[in-house]
Amino acid sequence: MAFGGLRYDKGLDLLIESLKKVSNRTFTLFIVGKEEHFDRPFIEKQIEGSFLENNTILKLGYVPDESVSYYFGMTNAVVLPYRKIFTGQSGPLTEGVANGKFIIGPNHGELGYTIDKFELGYTFLVEDTDDLANTLQRYIDEFGSGGCLVNQNGISQYKSMVSEISFWNNYRLFFNVIE
Repeated sequence: MAFGGLRYDKGLDLLIESLKKVSNRTFTLFIVGKEEHFDRPFIEKQIEGSFLENNTILKLGYVPDESVSYYFGMTNAVVLPYRKIFTGQSGPLTEGVANGKFIIGPNHGELGYTIDKFELGYTFLVEDTDDLANTLQRYIDEFGSGGCLVNQNGISQYKSMVSEISFWNNYRLFFNVIE
C-alpha cells in the first residue's frame, strides 16, 4: 500500500515503475490518499496497458481519521518510495508500525535509519527503481499474499518512542520542566 498525500517527494511514480518490473504479480496495490502532484489521470496513464491496471485499487481523496485503520487493515506491507529530498519521518511509516505492518522504504535519511534500527522491514537504495523492484520481489517471494510476521520487539520500541507520553517527557526534558 502507498498511503497519504500523493506528493512528488513520496515517489509514487517510482513505485509504479518498480512494480512493473516485478515478475511475481500475485498482489494488489492500494493507492490511498489525496491527489496532489500525482492525480488520477497520471496514475491511470502510468498503469495503463500493464498488469497493474487490474491489480491496483485507487482510493483518492481526503481520508478521514476514522478510516485510516480500515485501509491499513487491508494490507500486508506499507511501501514508502520516498525520494532523496525527503529526509524526515513519515506518517504512513508510523501508521504502518502502529498497525503491525511490514515496512519497505528507502535506505536514506531518517526513514532508512528507523526501518533498519528497529528491524521494521526492508530498505532499498533510494530512487533506484531496480533495487526497489528487487526488494518488492523479495518480499512477495518470501511472504506471498499472506504477509509476514514483523519484529514485535522493534515495533514495541518504535511505538514507545512516538507515543504521547514519550513526546511529553521529551518536551519536559528539552525545556527543563521539573515538577
